[in-house]
Amino acid sequence: MTNTEEETSRSVTVGIQSRRCKLHRVQIQLRQDKKQIYEPVVVPLGPYHQRLHPQSHLVEPLKNKLKDIDCGDLTSKSFFLSTICVRLDEIRYFYGGADGYMDGELAEMMFRDVCFLICYIERLGVFGVLFMVRDMFMLENQIPLWLISLIHLNHNSLLCQYLSYNNFGDNRMTQLPWANGRGEEPLHLLEAVRGISFILDETQENSSNLLRLVKKCNNLNTRKQDSRTNWQMMNTPLWSATDLKAKGVHFRRSSYCLTDIKFESFAWYAELHLPFFYITYSLLANDEEVVEMVKSVDTYGFAGDCHFRDVNMSIEKHCTSKARTWMAELINTNFRSPWTVIALAAATLLLCLTFIQTYFTINPTN
Repeated sequence: MTNTEEETSRSVTVGIQSRRCKLHRVQIQLRQDKKQIYEPVVVPLGPYHQRLHPQSHLVEPLKNKLKDIDCGDLTSKSFFLSTICVRLDEIRYFYGGADGYMDGELAEMMFRDVCFLICYIERLGVFGVLFMVRDMFMLENQIPLWLISLIHLNHNSLLCQYLSYNNFGDNRMTQLPWANGRGEEPLHLLEAVRGISFILDETQENSSNLLRLVKKCNNLNTRKQDSRTNWQMMNTPLWSATDLKAKGVHFRRSSYCLTDIKFESFAWYAELHLPFFYITYSLLANDEEVVEMVKSVDTYGFAGDCHFRDVNMSIEKHCTSKARTWMAELINTNFRSPWTVIALAAATLLLCLTFIQTYFTINPTN
């Protein structure tokens, strides 16, 4: 091997090792008694569950048929397979080695799996999605996202349409957030879906940044005067939606970005802007099932309260204000219906007329 070849080989190896593109396995402590969360039921993708999956012999013929649909003749298959073989080192690094698989076997497996993933995104239909969508978003059941670009010519358009519909229920996205070097490309499909949920639209981002700037200026004195420690803030109980409504807090939509949470406090009431996202109700029958699904998510004791510390402090300050609490209780108790407002207006008008009549009775005009 010449010096040039050695330098090229070394640079490629360094480039691969320096990337973060690695799909780590879930720790054994987290997966105990939770196989349904981390192990695919219908479709295994990648080397982690391929050989151990009880239905692999049923799925492999389907993968081969979909490979024929995607690639067609033998010439195209040979070309795509050779393209994958060139980047086997990156694939092995992605899976932490993929030990136990020969190069040819690993390349064939990746070829079948990426063709299956493309067909799943493109044309398997509702019936296929209902059975396979669960497996497509399992952490250990992912394949490198860039493999799609080796097989599908319009991969950016394909992913953009799929991610837009999957996250928002429509085709609002016109290009991928990481296209044209604007960001780092996700490692796999699961990270792409998750990443879209944390990206603001440009208009929303600009307005949110402006609002955050104004709030920072308004909260400078509040932060200086607040003597509570971080420990006290962490142990402050969170307010429920019912309690917040009783304190005069109204709920508003913000955006599809899951971190777009804002709180605005006014003289007599406040507004809490929360994100909203698309959920298929063909899988979940009613709102109660959606709530139960969200409550069942296990965070293993980790809480992300620190990300919304400013919001929590603002809510705490508003809800502990005696004046605002009194006004909120007054409005909620006495102005629950329009009839009470009309009655109050009529009583106020009658009181004013009585005062005027009394005044002119005591001080008659000429």
